[in-house]
Amino acid sequence: MVELVGTWRLASFVRRSGGRTEHPFGEQPVGLLLYTQDGRMSVHLASGDRAPLSSLDLTELPEAEAALAFHTYLGYAGRYRISGDTVVHEVEVSSVPDWVGAELVRRVSTLGQALVLRTPEEPTADGSVVWELHWFR
Repeated sequence: MVELVGTWRLASFVRRSGGRTEHPFGEQPVGLLLYTQDGRMSVHLASGDRAPLSSLDLTELPEAEAALAFHTYLGYAGRYRISGDTVVHEVEVSSVPDWVGAELVRRVSTLGQALVLRTPEEPTADGSVVWELHWFR
């Protein structure tokens, strides 16, 4: 098992479904994943080509611009625990309101010096989907 504690940078973020591989945040996403010694975690993912907002006052943004900002960013934080080859993220705050209070399970593996996190397979209309994230220190 790889030592999770520390800061990881995102190398890739892919969605695998029905034999297809998609890059929801583009070919060059950006992100940080932090695991602390005392059991806290935080993750932030974004498209690598996000445009600046037209206003720093978020209440002033046009609806389409606000929607695009939401669709190109994902973040959550909370506690974590390790069980065998899985890490469970206990979500306390999230850009996805439905995840607050949820436990997000990720299979953990390594590929050289990289950390690889994979979601369990989720059934979809065309089979199943797995999200896979590669991180490096």
